Amino acid sequence: MTIVYQSKTGFTKQYAELLGESEHVEVLPLKEAEQKLSSSTPVLFLGPLSAGRISGLKRARNAFLLRGVCGVGMSPPSPELTEKLRQDNQLGGLPVFYLQGGWAPERVSPMTRAMVQLVTRSTRRALQAKGADRTPREEAMLDLLLRGGSFVSPDNLPPLQNWLSKQ
Repeated sequence: MTIVYQSKTGFTKQYAELLGESEHVEVLPLKEAEQKLSSSTPVLFLGPLSAGRISGLKRARNAFLLRGVCGVGMSPPSPELTEKLRQDNQLGGLPVFYLQGGWAPERVSPMTRAMVQLVTRSTRRALQAKGADRTPREEAMLDLLLRGGSFVSPDNLPPLQNWLSKQ
Protein backbone atom coordinates (compact mmCIF):
# COMPACT_ATOMS: atom_id res chain seq x y z
CA MET A 1 0.00 0.00 0.00
CA THR A 2 1.22 3.47 -0.85
CA ILE A 3 -0.17 6.73 0.51
CA VAL A 4 -0.73 9.26 -2.26
CA TYR A 5 -1.89 12.77 -1.50
CA GLN A 6 -2.70 16.12 -2.98
CA SER A 7 -2.39 19.18 -0.76
CA LYS A 8 -3.16 22.83 -1.31
CA THR A 9 -2.26 24.47 1.99
CA GLY A 10 -0.18 21.75 3.65
CA PHE A 11 -2.60 20.12 6.09
CA THR A 12 -3.22 17.05 3.92
CA LYS A 13 0.53 16.70 3.34
CA GLN A 14 1.12 16.81 7.10
CA TYR A 15 -1.42 14.06 7.69
CA ALA A 16 -0.03 11.90 4.87
CA GLU A 17 3.49 12.21 6.25
CA LEU A 18 2.41 11.52 9.85
CA LEU A 19 0.50 8.43 8.71
CA GLY A 20 3.30 7.19 6.49
CA GLU A 21 5.84 7.60 9.27
CA SER A 22 3.71 5.88 11.90
CA GLU A 23 2.77 2.98 9.62
CA HIS A 24 6.07 2.71 7.70
CA VAL A 25 4.33 3.23 4.36
CA GLU A 26 5.66 5.09 1.33
CA VAL A 27 4.12 8.55 0.89
CA LEU A 28 4.08 10.39 -2.44
CA PRO A 29 2.46 13.56 -3.75
CA LEU A 30 -0.01 12.81 -6.54
CA LYS A 31 2.09 14.31 -9.32
CA GLU A 32 5.16 12.27 -8.34
CA ALA A 33 3.10 9.11 -7.82
CA GLU A 34 1.67 9.40 -11.33
CA GLN A 35 5.23 9.24 -12.67
CA LYS A 36 6.56 6.51 -10.35
CA LEU A 37 3.72 4.07 -9.69
CA SER A 38 1.89 1.65 -11.96
CA SER A 39 -1.87 1.65 -12.42
CA SER A 40 -2.11 -1.57 -10.40
CA THR A 41 -0.52 -0.02 -7.28
CA PRO A 42 -2.89 -0.18 -4.29
CA VAL A 43 -3.26 3.33 -2.87
CA LEU A 44 -4.78 5.17 0.05
CA PHE A 45 -5.54 8.62 -1.33
CA LEU A 46 -5.72 11.75 0.82
CA GLY A 47 -6.99 15.02 -0.61
CA PRO A 48 -8.27 18.38 0.60
CA LEU A 49 -11.95 19.23 0.40
CA SER A 50 -13.20 21.96 -1.84
CA ALA A 51 -16.97 22.49 -1.84
CA GLY A 52 -17.47 18.89 -0.67
CA ARG A 53 -15.28 17.38 -3.36
CA ILE A 54 -11.97 15.67 -2.62
CA SER A 55 -9.39 17.48 -4.75
CA GLY A 56 -7.25 15.18 -6.87
CA LEU A 57 -9.56 12.20 -6.44
CA LYS A 58 -10.48 11.93 -10.11
CA ARG A 59 -6.80 11.83 -11.12
CA ALA A 60 -5.97 9.28 -8.42
CA ARG A 61 -8.97 7.16 -9.37
CA ASN A 62 -7.80 7.11 -13.00
CA ALA A 63 -4.15 6.42 -12.16
CA PHE A 64 -4.20 3.83 -9.36
CA LEU A 65 -6.03 1.02 -7.64
CA LEU A 66 -7.81 2.95 -4.88
CA ARG A 67 -8.15 0.94 -1.67
CA GLY A 68 -9.30 3.83 0.53
CA VAL A 69 -9.91 7.57 0.43
CA CYS A 70 -9.54 10.29 3.04
CA GLY A 71 -10.80 13.85 2.77
CA VAL A 72 -9.19 16.62 4.81
CA GLY A 73 -11.24 19.73 5.61
CA MET A 74 -12.02 22.42 8.14
CA SER A 75 -15.16 20.96 9.73
CA PRO A 76 -15.15 18.85 12.87
CA PRO A 77 -15.40 15.13 12.06
CA SER A 78 -18.73 13.32 12.20
CA PRO A 79 -20.22 10.11 10.76
CA GLU A 80 -22.65 12.26 8.75
CA LEU A 81 -19.80 14.20 7.15
CA THR A 82 -17.98 11.00 6.23
CA GLU A 83 -21.13 9.60 4.63
CA LYS A 84 -21.71 12.86 2.73
CA LEU A 85 -18.13 12.60 1.42
CA ARG A 86 -18.89 9.07 0.22
CA GLN A 87 -22.01 10.21 -1.63
CA ASP A 88 -20.71 13.52 -3.02
CA ASN A 89 -17.55 11.85 -4.35
CA GLN A 90 -19.24 8.64 -5.57
CA LEU A 91 -17.03 6.37 -3.48
CA GLY A 92 -19.44 3.43 -3.24
CA GLY A 93 -18.07 0.66 -1.04
CA LEU A 94 -14.55 2.07 -0.65
CA PRO A 95 -13.38 2.76 2.89
CA VAL A 96 -13.81 6.51 3.43
CA PHE A 97 -12.17 8.59 6.16
CA TYR A 98 -12.24 12.24 7.16
CA LEU A 99 -9.65 14.29 9.04
CA GLN A 100 -10.01 17.83 10.31
CA GLY A 101 -7.11 19.83 8.91
CA GLY A 102 -7.18 23.57 9.18
CA TRP A 103 -7.50 26.92 7.49
CA ALA A 104 -4.58 28.98 6.22
CA PRO A 105 -6.06 32.14 4.66
CA GLU A 106 -2.60 33.46 3.84
CA ARG A 107 -1.88 30.41 1.64
CA VAL A 108 -4.90 30.73 -0.65
CA SER A 109 -6.00 33.15 -3.35
CA PRO A 110 -8.12 36.17 -2.47
CA MET A 111 -11.04 34.55 -4.32
CA THR A 112 -10.78 31.36 -2.25
CA ARG A 113 -10.53 33.43 0.94
CA ALA A 114 -13.69 35.32 0.00
CA MET A 115 -15.54 32.08 -0.85
CA VAL A 116 -14.61 30.50 2.48
CA GLN A 117 -15.67 33.64 4.35
CA LEU A 118 -19.03 33.55 2.57
CA VAL A 119 -19.61 29.83 3.15
CA THR A 120 -18.66 29.97 6.85
CA ARG A 121 -20.51 33.21 7.70
CA SER A 122 -23.49 31.52 9.37
CA THR A 123 -21.22 29.20 11.39
CA ARG A 124 -19.10 32.14 12.58
CA ARG A 125 -22.19 34.13 13.56
CA ALA A 126 -23.75 31.20 15.41
CA LEU A 127 -20.53 30.56 17.35
CA GLN A 128 -20.07 34.25 18.13
CA ALA A 129 -23.67 34.47 19.38
CA LYS A 130 -23.00 31.75 21.97
CA GLY A 131 -20.55 34.06 23.73
CA ALA A 132 -19.30 32.62 27.01
CA ASP A 133 -21.36 29.44 26.47
CA ARG A 134 -18.99 28.18 23.76
CA THR A 135 -17.29 24.88 24.48
CA PRO A 136 -13.49 24.73 24.14
CA ARG A 137 -13.96 22.91 20.82
CA GLU A 138 -16.36 25.60 19.57
CA GLU A 139 -13.94 28.30 20.72
CA ALA A 140 -11.14 26.63 18.76
CA MET A 141 -13.37 26.37 15.69
CA LEU A 142 -14.34 30.05 15.89
CA ASP A 143 -10.68 31.01 16.23
CA LEU A 144 -9.86 28.83 13.20
CA LEU A 145 -12.55 30.53 11.11
CA LEU A 146 -11.53 34.04 12.15
CA ARG A 147 -7.74 33.75 12.14
CA GLY A 148 -6.79 30.41 10.64
CA GLY A 149 -5.05 27.55 12.38
CA SER A 150 -4.55 23.81 12.40
CA PHE A 151 -6.21 20.78 13.94
CA VAL A 152 -3.62 18.41 12.46
CA SER A 153 -2.59 15.94 15.15
CA PRO A 154 -1.37 12.34 15.35
CA ASP A 155 -4.26 11.86 17.81
CA ASN A 156 -6.68 12.01 14.85
CA LEU A 157 -5.07 9.10 13.00
CA PRO A 158 -6.15 5.89 14.86
CA PRO A 159 -9.03 5.00 12.49
CA LEU A 160 -6.69 5.22 9.49
CA GLN A 161 -3.86 3.48 11.33
CA ASN A 162 -6.16 0.62 12.34
CA TRP A 163 -7.44 0.25 8.79
CA LEU A 164 -3.90 0.36 7.29
CA SER A 165 -2.65 -2.26 9.75
CA LYS A 166 -5.24 -4.70 8.32
CA GLN A 167 -4.30 -4.12 4.67
